[in-house]
Amino acid sequence: GDFVDPSTEEVLIDQQDEDKWHDGACIQFGPDGFLYVSLGDEGYTDDHFENGQRIDKDLFSGILRIDVDRIGGSVSHEPPRQPETGETAGYFIPNDNPFVGVRGALEEFWSIGFRNPYRMSFDRETGELWVGDVGNELREEINIAFRGSNHGWSYAEGSVPFERSYLRGRKPQPYPGIEAAPIFEYPRANGDTCVIGGYVYRGQKYPQLQGKYLFGDNSSSRVWALEYEGGRVLGRTELVDMPEGSQIGLSSFGEDAAGELYLCVLGTRAARDGEIRKLEPTNS
Repeated sequence: GDFVDPSTEEVLIDQQDEDKWHDGACIQFGPDGFLYVSLGDEGYTDDHFENGQRIDKDLFSGILRIDVDRIGGSVSHEPPRQPETGETAGYFIPNDNPFVGVRGALEEFWSIGFRNPYRMSFDRETGELWVGDVGNELREEINIAFRGSNHGWSYAEGSVPFERSYLRGRKPQPYPGIEAAPIFEYPRANGDTCVIGGYVYRGQKYPQLQGKYLFGDNSSSRVWALEYEGGRVLGRTELVDMPEGSQIGLSSFGEDAAGELYLCVLGTRAARDGEIRKLEPTNS
């Protein structure tokens, strides 16, 4: 139904967070039935807490994949260790997670090397996991995450070496995971400074958008359609530039059962004037 009983709450992950930013904030059940959780690098700037490229410290700067049904047996097992500054409970680790058996690793990690993977989604047709990763000062990224993929933060920001992190623009050795460049990146310019990941469009209302990835930017409130095929980007089309009245910007996308998309726009705290919007064609 549509009722939530607060008394049924169960805390799965509880770890110390020393900054208010870059908490990730997206959860999705994948086609495999496991829960995927995106987490940022803990916050501040320049990977201040040195979580990028770490799989042996805390559950930050990556995407986790966990079994909340605790199936066990040939499917999953109990976590072999805890984060350094936290506690976990109430879930198992899928046996085929990429870092299972790696010495000292937190086996929850599915994909790593993200600064703030604020929104992610599965393509309902292909099962691919699309991730919008918010940049530091140079690039905003769109990534396709896969088993063991490493997306570079914080030795790189997008395709650009990042010299100010603790890694000084150099890849860690030994290298964790499989290096995976963003499929698309754009500079932090012209008001675009905070990517909001969306969905691959699989609805019926707009045939011209079929199979294209829709995403936006919180700061500029622009929304685009990205055409991606055969492992490369064929083009990006701006769909809408929302007006100044969009308050503090685009926050998220939503998808209904039919595959049609919606936009969540934040409002001001005092006015409580946030909105859910949908795309409509112009007459021109």
